[in-house]
Amino acid sequence: MKPSSPIALLAVLALASAGACRAGGVTQTADTTTSTAFKPTRDFAPLTTASSAAPSTTTAKAAIGDAITLRSNREGVRMEVTVLRALDPAPAPKVFGEAGAHYVAIQLRLKNVGAAPYDDSPGNGSTLIDSASQQYTPSLGDTTAGPGFSGGATIVPGDLRVGFLTFVVAAGASPAKFQFALDSGFGPETGQWVLTG
Repeated sequence: MKPSSPIALLAVLALASAGACRAGGVTQTADTTTSTAFKPTRDFAPLTTASSAAPSTTTAKAAIGDAITLRSNREGVRMEVTVLRALDPAPAPKVFGEAGAHYVAIQLRLKNVGAAPYDDSPGNGSTLIDSASQQYTPSLGDTTAGPGFSGGATIVPGDLRVGFLTFVVAAGASPAKFQFALDSGFGPETGQWVLTG
């Protein structure tokens, strides 16, 4: 008997393999029902839409004596803010700025009604707006009407602080509105108090 040629052996093995595949139900054909190409989902909002372009801040409005509770971007920080008084003109030892300018002082009460400490500079989140719609940030000088916040305040939950914020206002201008936000002015909510009757 002559030995089998290598070609004949390969042919026999190929036929046996094909039969085993059919008998065992294994398929060697590509699955055309699914694609491995990337398919984007709609689980995210488009980057440029009218809703995403709008700032995610809200403004609450009040009058002198009213309290507004404001949230922080930091978890657990919530402050109840009350404008107690608006002094115009406010007593001061010396007024810096343009000729005829005068001090206006806003007395605030800050009460921590959250679960985490408030640690910030109240002046950084404060804006005074006058009757001509001009805005002012707190002055370096303080009124002599009472203590200020000395740059910063740390208030634990349940505690409160009272102090003045002092502004140098242009000659002939009168205060109209006061705005306050947590996180040095970058908080998600802003309180606004109307200072005129």
